[in-house]
Formats: sequence, structure tokens, C-alpha cells
Amino acid sequence: MTETVQMATVLREPLEQTLRFVSWYCELGVERIELFFDDPQDPAIELVETRPEVRVHRCTADFWRGIGAQPDMAFVKRQNAALTFAYRGAKADWFLAVDSDEFVYLQGRNFDEFLRSVPDDAPAVRFCTAEHVTTPGHGGNWFRLPLPRAVIRQNGGAAAFYLAPRGGLVGHADGKSLTRTGFDVFRVRQHLVVGRDRKPIDGIFVGPANGAMLLHFVDNGYDRWRAKLAWRRGSWGLPRRASARLDEIDRFPAEEAEREYRALYDLLHQLEPETCEKLEGLGGVIRLDVDTHGQIDRIFPGHGNSNQG
Repeated sequence: MTETVQMATVLREPLEQTLRFVSWYCELGVERIELFFDDPQDPAIELVETRPEVRVHRCTADFWRGIGAQPDMAFVKRQNAALTFAYRGAKADWFLAVDSDEFVYLQGRNFDEFLRSVPDDAPAVRFCTAEHVTTPGHGGNWFRLPLPRAVIRQNGGAAAFYLAPRGGLVGHADGKSLTRTGFDVFRVRQHLVVGRDRKPIDGIFVGPANGAMLLHFVDNGYDRWRAKLAWRRGSWGLPRRASARLDEIDRFPAEEAEREYRALYDLLHQLEPETCEKLEGLGGVIRLDVDTHGQIDRIFPGHGNSNQG
């Protein structure tokens, strides 16, 4: 019997990123993709709503009030309200909440094929985070995997001071959950669903050994990082020590500050060859042959960019 998946995300992204995200999940066989556009006039809406899998929500002030949120709430609170609304209305067998820079990787399978391996009594599947990182001198797409703090402190190079508290990652190390529908829920949070009893609905954990991960493209190049810096600082998207360093940089003269922002970005999002090889031997880095742009022309003909890998 086919297992169906419904997913939701709240987003405000450039057109290419939105198409990249939707295309990836269309090809994974998601039955319904609910997109909550934080900009109700987002130019991507007209294009993505042509897909039968996609349901668009324009997040106007009236929309937020209609689901019990306030338009001026912090983004994370509005996000949780939208995800909870989506879960409670879900018709598929499973529900997935991810951000628009997160791509579930299933190593040659779609969701239906993957779910055949999930035990019948598992209420949820938590995907291990694999965080994209730039590796000068190493080709291909490389991803960092969480490791114990002590291991990162000893082997993580100059960035370990900032990254050890999150297991060697810039973003979250908690992963994201695919949860069965039908539970009476209190709230859907970014990483999991919380039941009416206020307890997380958790289940099995999958990662590299299972060929299943959550690819987190927290690094999409310096320009994107810089453009989203204020947002990340306001949504716990950076390690605390990195945020403190940014507070210091903010007080520098403009030209010097820009150099220091770039230096911090390079430190956080690039792995030098020696550190990369050391972490790879410890299971903290993995190379994957993935192309999250390749599907765009198949799902939205004429809108792909063959120069992006």
C-alpha cells in the first residue's frame, strides 16, 4: 500500500530557491506541498501554484489572524502557528515540516519506497542533519555531520570555538521529523510535533547508515548569507558565540566591518583540506553526489539554470 506524504514550509526566498525546493520534493513524490508565503505578493506564487502538488497560502495579516497568530509576532512563532495549522488539516499518511533550505535525501528512493522500511509502530522518523559546507581543494558537495563537542574541540580547526556547542554545525543539529498524521497535537515546532500531553512525538532516527538525511544548505554563498544575516540572528540561526562576534563587528567602521563579516563567514562555512580529511575519518564529513538544481527544468520547464550544481 502506498504511503503518502504532505509537507509544509513558511518561506520568503528568491525565485530560484523556491523552484529548487518545490522541484526536489515533487520528484520525491510528496502528494501535497503547502507553501506559506511570508510575502503574499511573492512572484513565485503564480508559477508554483500551477503544480498539482502545491497549495499556496498568502500570509496576509488577515491570514495570520485567521489561524490564531498575530502579524507582528516573531517569525518563529508565526512559523509554528502555520505548521500546526497545516498538520491539523493534513490528509496524507505522514507530515513533514522543513525550511526552504532543507532537502530530505533518500539515496535513490522516493518517500513511498523509503517508508516501506519504516516499522509500522514508529510514530515518526527523525532525519539526521547534514549541513552543506564549502571545501576548498575538494570537489563535489560536502556535508558536515554532528559529532560530540569534545571531538569538535580537538579536531574542528579554528572554527571549533564557534561550532563545538552545536556538534560542529552552524545551524541546528536536531534534524527534522516526518510524523504520522492523526495525532491530537498541541503544537508543531520546527523540529518535531508536540502532542496534546506536551510530549514530543518521536520515533526512529535515520542517518548516513540508512542513506537518509536532511541536507541543510545553510551555506548558499556569501551574498545570500550576508543578505539573510539579520534574519538568522533573530531566529536562533547562528551559534551564540558567532552572534556575539557579529555584535562586535557591528561596531566597526563600515569597510572594516564588511571584511570581518566575510572573514567570519569563511571561518564558519569553509573547511580547509586538513580539517576536512580529519573530520571525514571521524564520520563528521560526508561527500554526496547530489544536484538540488537539476530537477527545476523537469518540473518547471524553461526555468532551470544549467550553470548551477
